[in-house]
Amino acid sequence: MPLRDRPPAGIVARMTFHTQLNTKMSEKEWQKMVTDTADWFGWIYYHSRPALTQAGKWATPLQGLAGFPDLVLVHKTRGLVFAELKSQTGRLSDKQERWIDLLTYSGAEAHVWRPTDWPAVLRRLRGQGVK
Repeated sequence: MPLRDRPPAGIVARMTFHTQLNTKMSEKEWQKMVTDTADWFGWIYYHSRPALTQAGKWATPLQGLAGFPDLVLVHKTRGLVFAELKSQTGRLSDKQERWIDLLTYSGAEAHVWRPTDWPAVLRRLRGQGVK
């Protein structure tokens, strides 16, 4: 996949629209913006999605400590990034905060990204804001 300098105009237009509306974007919409942009710039990513259990409840299958970041993004020249995505008013759980702290302390690049972080997210995905 070729590297591109700019995300598609639609992504930028949607982000501009939402940021002008006090970033009332849902976490799901925010994640789509980030992953669409990551795809555009040649990143691959991993995200665990919830599944319906036999008991009829939605849960994310996991082993270990809950709260792992929403996205793991990898690029062949731009590195490895762990990102917890939150809406503008979303709060980190204690377990999510612990994961971000431990990843950061261990030397990994870990972020909590909100819609108002869009300029920094865009720079990072372009490869301009490495660590």
